Amino acid sequence: MNIATSLIRRYMKQHFRIQIDESQLVWEAVTLFKEEMDEQMVPVVELTGFSDPLTICCSNYEDTQGNDWLFGLAIEEMSGKWLHGWIVRNGEIVVRDVPFGDAETPS
Repeated sequence: MNIATSLIRRYMKQHFRIQIDESQLVWEAVTLFKEEMDEQMVPVVELTGFSDPLTICCSNYEDTQGNDWLFGLAIEEMSGKWLHGWIVRNGEIVVRDVPFGDAETPS
C-alpha cells in the first residue's frame, strides 16, 4: 500500500495541512458486499455500479488535535484496480471522492 500511503499523505497535506508520518499508516483490507457496509464509514452510494463484493482497504490516523481520520479505498476484488477513495473524520465522511490523480493504481 505504499502508493496509497503516498496518495493520502499528499492529499492530507494539500487539503487539510496535516503532515502524516508514513510509519503511522497501517492498511487493513476486508472483502464486503455493499449491503454489509456501514454507510457512515463507506460512501456506499458512490460505489453503485461497481462489482460486488469489493475489497475495502482502510487506514486510520489520529492527528495532534485528537481528530480520528479514516482513509478508505474500494478495490475491485478480481483485478485489484482502485475504484474509489474517501476520507472520514470523527465518524463523518468529509471527502467522498479522493482523486487518484497521477497515482499509479495497481491493475
